Amino acid sequence: MNHPLNFIAANAEFQPFLSESFDWVHMRSMLDHVQIPDLALLEALRVLRAGGRVLIGLYVQGGKNGRQRHPLDRRLKEIFKMGISSIGINNWKDHHIWHPTYEELLKLITQLCH
Repeated sequence: MNHPLNFIAANAEFQPFLSESFDWVHMRSMLDHVQIPDLALLEALRVLRAGGRVLIGLYVQGGKNGRQRHPLDRRLKEIFKMGISSIGINNWKDHHIWHPTYEELLKLITQLCH
């Protein structure tokens, strides 16, 4: 089966699609990588048809219950990352721009959807 596929490269904050074009917008493991998360969500809502759904999945600081790691654990992790980075190992570099808590994510979604 040879069916041509169309690929469109774009930024989440500035979608090249007409308003109300999609039944679903899938935003898994990407919202914490964009420059302006609120604008990306507004664009998702813009291109969504009435009755459509947005799926958001991302890591939130402290998990759903908000329990933070011990500050020493975080500091030791950062020291380890800096040490291995100094010898050229960058596998664990943090490429996330936004590090929301569960409450911060819910607040943003609530503000934009009401």
